[in-house]
Amino acid sequence: MFSGVVGNAARLEYSVFGDAVNTASRLEQHSKTVPQIIIASAATLTVAGIEPARQRWVALPPVTLRGRSKVIEIYGREG
Repeated sequence: MFSGVVGNAARLEYSVFGDAVNTASRLEQHSKTVPQIIIASAATLTVAGIEPARQRWVALPPVTLRGRSKVIEIYGREG
């Protein structure tokens, strides 16, 4: 991931780029198609030290996000 100020002297803006950013954006778009209030990839929950079954996360059908060839396991939480 790259984050920082990009542009030129006339127009500078802060932005982030990279695979993690693209995945988060595509998961956000996918979240509009499921009834859960929040979704997260299994990888994100693992890194955060969250055990889905113990903390009220439910497994959702795995998805293949645009621009990806591999299926991503996702979990949702109702609130």
